[in-house]
Amino acid sequence: MNGLGISEGIAIGKAFIYKTDEPEIPHLSVDDVVIEKKRFSNAVNNLTLNIKNKYEKASAQGDQDRADVFMAHEMIVNDPELLDGVNALIDTEEKCAEWALEEVSNKFIQLMEQLDDPYLRQRAGDIKDIRQQLLKLLLGISNTIDTSIDDSVIVIGREFNPSDIALTESKSVKGFLSEIGAPTTHFSILAKITNIPTVTNVSGILEMINEGDMLILDGTTGEIHIDPTKETIQAFQQKKLDLKQFNEKLKLLKDKPSQTADGVTVEIIGNIAGVNDAETMLELGAEGVGLFRTEFIYMDRSKAPTENEQYEIYKKVLLALEGKEVVIRTLDVGGDKEIPYLNMGKEDNPFLGYRAIRYCLNEKALFKTQIRAILRASVFGHAKIMIPMISTVDEVLDAKVIINECRLELQNEGVKIADTVEVGIMIEVPSAGIISDLLAEEVDFFSIGTNDLIQYTMAADRMNKDVAYLYHPYHPSFIRMLKMVIDNGHEKGIKIAMCGELASDPTFIPVLIGLGLDEFSMNGNAILKSRWLMQNVSKKEAQALVATLLTLKTSREIKETIEAFGDAYET
Repeated sequence: MNGLGISEGIAIGKAFIYKTDEPEIPHLSVDDVVIEKKRFSNAVNNLTLNIKNKYEKASAQGDQDRADVFMAHEMIVNDPELLDGVNALIDTEEKCAEWALEEVSNKFIQLMEQLDDPYLRQRAGDIKDIRQQLLKLLLGISNTIDTSIDDSVIVIGREFNPSDIALTESKSVKGFLSEIGAPTTHFSILAKITNIPTVTNVSGILEMINEGDMLILDGTTGEIHIDPTKETIQAFQQKKLDLKQFNEKLKLLKDKPSQTADGVTVEIIGNIAGVNDAETMLELGAEGVGLFRTEFIYMDRSKAPTENEQYEIYKKVLLALEGKEVVIRTLDVGGDKEIPYLNMGKEDNPFLGYRAIRYCLNEKALFKTQIRAILRASVFGHAKIMIPMISTVDEVLDAKVIINECRLELQNEGVKIADTVEVGIMIEVPSAGIISDLLAEEVDFFSIGTNDLIQYTMAADRMNKDVAYLYHPYHPSFIRMLKMVIDNGHEKGIKIAMCGELASDPTFIPVLIGLGLDEFSMNGNAILKSRWLMQNVSKKEAQALVATLLTLKTSREIKETIEAFGDAYET
């Protein structure tokens, strides 16, 4: 069987069925709403204390990534909208706290699950987790997890919550397998941190596996074997040993340059969402940051961050990167990224609507606050400004006018800023790709956002299963769009980066090398493997591959050609 590999590694053990169902919710009327609200307040306080203890333990152990997850959960537990919503519903409906919590949290969960951005959609799972823990406290159900498991086991459940990672406290737990999940959930992030092989998205797995069945799980490929033969077990034990040795080999590349087999140098840089990500980037082998998603600074708040708040964040990120480039993307809001206090309104088609730079150019004060903060912080490192969702040259010119206004204001105020702060744009709209020769005359760099560029080029919603057959990078139009953008940029002497998921796709890396991409920006855990893969392909071979692709007419032919090339260079 096959699922989605989330956390790499090989796990071999017996099946342990883990029930993660939420408790039954009572729908009871109450005589005293004050007492009911006090019950809810006590549950919130107890859970907050429990999460704080976990945060402090993780921090003391130097495990900042795990600590960050607990910090995010503490914010959810004490979110004023959640607390005020539950208390208001207890008052108006005179019902028990359990029912009110269920009703209010469901609204949050439904909103989050409709979002397109995986980093935001993951919050639905976090809210479910917090709700489950609060319900157990309200109902007096033990919230501890039994970790007294004998033998080596692979834990199987419908869906895992971040709190379920406590199962790893048992040395017997060797892997996780679930029906539902995604790479960006906090549970998946924690599984990677703890190096526990994890596979998800295996429909009906609970009906297929019995308690005690012998399993093999490959967290890299998503492969699952039920009741394997001795020969299969031996083969995977060897694969497990090989993988361990390979990962040790990758660590040797941390401080090495990113080069092709024939010595052509490119750069591998990281995508981050905050200070904590930045602090780990150099340890992961990044040569800089190619995408700082600043929208996360604006979320989980009741009002926009001030200039000083943003300045402190950008300063910390720049200092953490020790002079290496940090590309700071200006506020990319709208579409699936809804921030209530910005009052952007509802749209029939938000992905084609009022978002990103379109919004910022109209909300000049908000935009200037961010630009001023970036410019002030620029003296602490190598900051670059990147503007998302550019469709026209006019948008670039208007944005540059505002950036120059901010620069002059700060200079007149006697504030020291870097002599040069490069300004670039994201190429994620087909119109920008088509006029990339004109845009290249006005900016210092391009960064190609493939997640949206594929979607818009193919007019295919990436969340719609019925058109999923169109959402891929193998269409001739997309290959030609990439070539046009990179060629036009190089002709004008600017650097071309890519910050979409495609930049770390093992099979597509040779294509990007052949097209002449300068910078590959990706999530930190993909950096060293991508650097290793690049060493196995020459630019000359990659250019020949691209020349062949440009002669092909169908997506199927292009995909097969790329995969055949990949099979040869990955071995």
